[in-house]
Amino acid sequence: MKVFDPYHIGKGWTAYADHWLRAAKLSAGLAWTSLIAMVHAFIPFFMTDFVSLYVKKLHHDLCKK
Repeated sequence: MKVFDPYHIGKGWTAYADHWLRAAKLSAGLAWTSLIAMVHAFIPFFMTDFVSLYVKKLHHDLCKK
């Protein structure tokens, strides 16, 4: 795992904006999923498949190039 990589994204504002948008969507999805998981921990019959389905979708999205 790299802490600092100046070559992580391409040059220019378009590459930066694309990277920011993808990272923002990813973090928002993870925050939402963690909230659902916390509710599910207290109410086990609420959204029983949501977290596992989102993790599978996340894996699929991150693995495609």
